[in-house]
Amino acid sequence: MTRTVASWGIATLLFSAGAIGAGGGAERFRGHVIDTQQVVPGAAATFFTLQVDRWGTEEEAKALLAILKEKGQQGLQKAFSDTRDAGFIRIGSQLGYSIAFARSIDTPEGRTIRAFTDRPIQFFELRNSLRSVDYPLGIVELKLDSSGKGEGVLLAAASAKFGDQGQLEIENLGTQPFKVVSIKTEPVKEKK
Repeated sequence: MTRTVASWGIATLLFSAGAIGAGGGAERFRGHVIDTQQVVPGAAATFFTLQVDRWGTEEEAKALLAILKEKGQQGLQKAFSDTRDAGFIRIGSQLGYSIAFARSIDTPEGRTIRAFTDRPIQFFELRNSLRSVDYPLGIVELKLDSSGKGEGVLLAAASAKFGDQGQLEIENLGTQPFKVVSIKTEPVKEKK
């Protein structure tokens, strides 16, 4: 079952203004991912790391939205693959997977972090023409307070499109996104 995630606030101003520009420093966000659907029995919670090395600009955000509107998800995936990595996401002990775009949006409570990637499509998904290939994006949204602590959601397989009335629609493959809890922010030490 697929559910539109506008109620989680991701679709509203997805690549919104008021964000940190390219001059913001690298940051790491650590916490835990909770599988609310128990997709993997016995694996209810695991470690989560999102590291942003490069923040997207408003101009980049507008360009990506224009690509999505004109060329759809495939165009957006190509744009993501043509961009320099913005950081990585790691779930549990897996290798980190590159993120293509990240924004930090100031809010009255603190800020919202949004990161996007084109998720790796597995060979068996393609070979078997599974419905999951229509959900090629990974999206993380973290809501942080002024001390850099908070929680959020992870959409491991999502789709994005503009609806008939021009609104941005984000859908999650599944009934619930993964919850991200106990988030703490830390700076990333620059390499010498």
